[in-house]
Amino acid sequence: MKKYIYKLSTLCLMLAVSNACNDDFLERYPIDQISNETFWNTENDLAVYNNGLYHLTENHDNVPILMGHSSGNNNNSIWFQDNFSDNFAPFGTGMFQSVRAGRHLVPSSETAQAFGYKGWNFVYAINVGLANYDKAQIPQATKDRYIAEARLFRGWFYWDKVSKFGDVPLLKTTQY
Repeated sequence: MKKYIYKLSTLCLMLAVSNACNDDFLERYPIDQISNETFWNTENDLAVYNNGLYHLTENHDNVPILMGHSSGNNNNSIWFQDNFSDNFAPFGTGMFQSVRAGRHLVPSSETAQAFGYKGWNFVYAINVGLANYDKAQIPQATKDRYIAEARLFRGWFYWDKVSKFGDVPLLKTTQY
């Protein structure tokens, strides 16, 4: 009888252990943070994401399209950029004079930090939104409005780059 109870309890234990290993249980989205799989559902989600694009334009060193107030006070970026034209009297020598004279060379290093070489994280953020806007369960006309706003930002960003450098790569996906 002891042998029978031992075998039966071992069998029950093995069945319980084999059923306890459910891999689907471990593959859950986090409930304490936003994930790409759970975010794109409502119009509010799309509005929040597009508002984040405006936030990215606050830093005019990275994304100089809106000349944002990154310091929280009055901004002189428009007058600063006027140095590139012939409307401004030159002071000293430097990048502004070489740009006006057509002698400015684009640096070959990936860490170039001046004159609008940065800001590609903005394009990535736009492309993430464009890849996910269709997941929202809202009318297509509403989706189209947010898509158009994101495309406007991307076009504006590329206009700035093309006006400074000529041809630049057009990135339309999040796979770089």
